[in-house]
Amino acid sequence: MTHRAAHEDLPADDVLARVHREEHSRLLATLVRRFGDLDLAEDAAQEAMESALRT
Repeated sequence: MTHRAAHEDLPADDVLARVHREEHSRLLATLVRRFGDLDLAEDAAQEAMESALRT
């Protein structure tokens, strides 16, 4: 089962909250390792999430 199939019956807001909860920590950790700066990683993670929401 894909992520999309697992979320098909949920309202969009619930799906977004769940994806954020499941992926944000992993994304932030990856960016901190890459940039070595928590503030920069948090900004980049926020921008990435916003961009994903738009598309």
